[in-house]
Amino acid sequence: MTAPTPTTAAAEAPAPAALPPALGPGLGALARRLENTAQVLAALAAEAGEPDDETSRRLAEAAARMTEVVELLGGGEEGEAARPAGPVFRGRNDLTSLVDFVSLLSHMGRNGVLEVRAEEKSFTLQLDQGSVLFAAGGAPAGLRLGDVLVEQGALTEATLEQALAERRAGEVLGDLLLRTERVTPAELEAALTQQMAQLFGRMHGVGTGFEFVFEEGRHVLADSHARQGASMLLLEGARLLDEGGLWKAEDDDADLGTTWLAEFAEDEDPGLDVETIRSFIEVLVLEERLDLTCAPSSAGRLLNACWQDDGAGAVAVVERDPLLCAQVLHAAAGHDVSSVRAAVEHLGPEGMRNLALTLALNDRPWNWGGWKELLDGLRRTAAIAAEFGALLGERRLQDPERGRLLALMADIGKPVVLGAILDIERECGSRLAPSAASGLLEEFHVRVGAWLARHWDFPKALVRVVEHHHSHRPLTGRALLEVRLVEISQELARFVQGPDRGDLERLQRLPAFAATGLRGAELKGLLRRADAILAAVDGR
Repeated sequence: MTAPTPTTAAAEAPAPAALPPALGPGLGALARRLENTAQVLAALAAEAGEPDDETSRRLAEAAARMTEVVELLGGGEEGEAARPAGPVFRGRNDLTSLVDFVSLLSHMGRNGVLEVRAEEKSFTLQLDQGSVLFAAGGAPAGLRLGDVLVEQGALTEATLEQALAERRAGEVLGDLLLRTERVTPAELEAALTQQMAQLFGRMHGVGTGFEFVFEEGRHVLADSHARQGASMLLLEGARLLDEGGLWKAEDDDADLGTTWLAEFAEDEDPGLDVETIRSFIEVLVLEERLDLTCAPSSAGRLLNACWQDDGAGAVAVVERDPLLCAQVLHAAAGHDVSSVRAAVEHLGPEGMRNLALTLALNDRPWNWGGWKELLDGLRRTAAIAAEFGALLGERRLQDPERGRLLALMADIGKPVVLGAILDIERECGSRLAPSAASGLLEEFHVRVGAWLARHWDFPKALVRVVEHHHSHRPLTGRALLEVRLVEISQELARFVQGPDRGDLERLQRLPAFAATGLRGAELKGLLRRADAILAAVDGR
């Protein structure tokens, strides 16, 4: 298992020059229509044949000329850009397959154009409220629209050739056939749906490691003769693939390989006990093959905030979840960020949108065997500790955001170890007792958390806290104070969630409280904030 690599925001293209005021009114809409036509021509050129084919060449030239006109127009009313403004997600997905990526965009009901490049394959999809209006992917001979209509019996070869000879410049074949009444709308829809299903079947052969651009609000076609749900097309594509009905221009078979566990487990059904899992975790640590993924709920909240360009909302979501915070710090690695807010601001809206989309695609099934409840408990305790860390940071460090970050992330190794246990259990098809799992979390989380913090280039103060918050013998001065305050924050978080909330004497006897002199009125003042902190954490 490898740590996911967040996508990197690409530099934004310069805005087109504004039109002179006299030319502005009404030209924005014209520019958009021309751009849509150029996109259609480019897609047709890609599917018409080889680059040196006369039809393909002419279509490509027409698309290029149309694009030049769009660039010349530059914008419309009040300097409006030819391409509608909207969030742009771009990068490389190394976490999930293409079909999962498309499913996510569909389920979110997005509107826009997705372009994908994967080795020698390319796909273009237009989504409208999550439904597919347009799909192209270099359809081979035999799978072009005319070929499909002939195969379905809606046209003869002679009729198709005659229709192509009558095509107007830039006219889409479907529009031509409807205009000349050679096919019915139902026949055209059936052919386009079959085309789409074949295309989606080819998508099943694309795993991780593809590059993508999704432009919100962009359109290739203003209208479509076939609107289909992405889920239906993916299922139909899978059926064609399974039944051998998928038309292939090349060998698209995916080599699924072996699972990570099989690489070092000779026994196909190893006995699952504490020692077995301890051995597996040791191997994963030594080979640096541990990873950290986010819970779907928190990743979804972050994605919604980023999609709405709600920077404050994104910060609030990340400050409540150590798994999300770790990913944000990883994305901002190499830069001096001392708080969640600083890391989010460094990545910017584009970087955060790309990161949020990547994380939302990571679908580790945390609900396996009830581990989701344990994970949720770890996240809740960390979020409560972060609030106490902010209060202590303000009082003792004069830096509340630093205190929040250190307390939130101190136990980051626990979800990493829990994820490894979950993966091992799923591979073996067996369960480990919750008490045994908790013991492994305590045993490994400092070592694993320190590895992750160093490997992901966390801020130095955070690496120090993760590595020493249970053993701070070599620390002195401010470094020791920070670790002590994190210990206190964690103890307070456990205390306010436990049954012995009134036992202040027990708290005051703990070494961290005694070493920092935190007792009496100051401790009671912190605990008076407990109910508000719990309500804030549980309300998000």
